[in-house]
Amino acid sequence: MNKIIPSPRETARLDEPHPRMANRLLAALSLRDFEVLAPHLDTVALPRGKVLFEPGDDVTTTYFPAARRWPPADRHP
Repeated sequence: MNKIIPSPRETARLDEPHPRMANRLLAALSLRDFEVLAPHLDTVALPRGKVLFEPGDDVTTTYFPAARRWPPADRHP
């Protein structure tokens, strides 16, 4: 599996909440199910407007957005 490793400045700060609490889908999982996924999860920062996939692409990565990190759209012209 190909992985993109973010640079240190792109990674989450250590004092940020656990990714499970930042995403409703991950938070809804049982602890047992989350523990199965946890070793495969990475926190990445993506620039606003980043296109993750194009039509027809093979999807090999799943993203679980942490909405708390995204500023409201009305703050940016």
